[in-house]
Amino acid sequence: VSQDEADESQFRLAMLWDELRQRSRESPFAVLGMLDIVSSLGQSGVSISKALRPIIGQSVRLAEKLGTRSLLQFLMTLLGPFPSRRPPTTALSEIRRSVSNATAEAPEEALSFLRDQGEQNSSPPAVVMTGLADGLVKSKSVSDRTAELLSLSDEALLALLGYGPQFARELVNTI
Repeated sequence: VSQDEADESQFRLAMLWDELRQRSRESPFAVLGMLDIVSSLGQSGVSISKALRPIIGQSVRLAEKLGTRSLLQFLMTLLGPFPSRRPPTTALSEIRRSVSNATAEAPEEALSFLRDQGEQNSSPPAVVMTGLADGLVKSKSVSDRTAELLSLSDEALLALLGYGPQFARELVNTI
């Protein structure tokens, strides 16, 4: 690769980055492209935290408008680039809050999402499971949905119990 080609490639990435940064104000999906760029450049977790911390939080808030199921799918995709390193702490807090609120508003959609994940042998990350457990408690649907909760995959139910101490207490008290 010649120096001119490398310079042109860097310029294109910079232009794409700027375009995605501008789009991130209106679309939650722009951050996914930004994460791809950071990943392709082999940037460290520190640079992700510094560059994307506010954009990730903003994207999560924008994604809340998509509805519970779409929000949960978006968050699974958003968390995908972070298997070997943690997302910024502020992003984790925003994700947990968002999942909890969405689950409290639409517990049936959240449970449907969990059933689908179990059928796909996929397990949501800990922060999503914590938010789901918190939201189910907030919705006061634990006692109303005991049979439905007990029919979840073993992995999903154990994750809810492990990541949601209040959820665990409420479920045990209803059984």
